Amino acid sequence: MGANLTSAILDEADLRGALLSGADLTDASLANANLERADLEGSRGERACFRETTLTGANLSKGRFAQAVFAGAVLREARANKADVSGCNFARADLTNASFRSAVLNDASLVEATLDRADFQNAQLRGADLRGALKRMTKLAGADLSGAQMDGKGV
Repeated sequence: MGANLTSAILDEADLRGALLSGADLTDASLANANLERADLEGSRGERACFRETTLTGANLSKGRFAQAVFAGAVLREARANKADVSGCNFARADLTNASFRSAVLNDASLVEATLDRADFQNAQLRGADLRGALKRMTKLAGADLSGAQMDGKGV
């Protein structure tokens, strides 16, 4: 069991390399914070705000972040394998080289996100919105894209 940070206001906090595995960040606000290389494995962050937050190299694997806001966030080389990020807003986020293997991204918004070399193998992206997303060399093998929107077209 990790730290209880439910509804905490941590906007602009410098949490680089923080050990927050198993933490409860439900409804917390970390807008414009720096969580570079932070360990959030197995954490909860439903409805949390990570708007414009730096999460480069962070570990969000096995976390539960449904309905969280990551709009404009930088998740370069972040790991969110087996995480539940369903209904999350990743609009204009940078997910270059990020790994979402076997993650749940159903109904997530990735509008205009940068997904270059991101790994979504075996992920669930049902109903996800990927319109305008940059997808060079993105790995989607085994991903479920049922009902997903890509460049104005359903998959």
